[in-house]
Amino acid sequence: DTGLRNQLSWGNAGAQAALTGKLGEFVAFKYFATRVGERSVKWVNEASETGLPYDLLVGNEENGWEYVEVKATKSRSATRDLAFISVREWQFAFEKGESFSIAHVILLDDNTARVTTYKNPVKLCQLGKLRLAVFMPRQPELSNLY
Repeated sequence: DTGLRNQLSWGNAGAQAALTGKLGEFVAFKYFATRVGERSVKWVNEASETGLPYDLLVGNEENGWEYVEVKATKSRSATRDLAFISVREWQFAFEKGESFSIAHVILLDDNTARVTTYKNPVKLCQLGKLRLAVFMPRQPELSNLY
């Protein structure tokens, strides 16, 4: 289905995607800071992209850290429910279990945002509450098919 393929495409690559991601991280940082206090939230990518498989650390040394990967989308409505996660991020989620969450930030056209958190997304997938999608290449190499 062409419509589905377009909906699932990687979409706005480049500068626009980077801006959406950075804004989503800022919104998630503020979201968690209002809940647990700004001192208990570290935005690891605030100055520059670190390459870590998470964007925020929530908590402290004494009680432990929650690793939060932020996935941001820009949408006219709050119904967008698709986020891309890398293999490295998924492996980290598997390793951290209950200490890992995905914060899905939807940036709405009216300058508001909605944040939904998914604690232990691996377990949520196992329970059928989240689903993973696999993207196939458009023209797979024949040597890779066997």
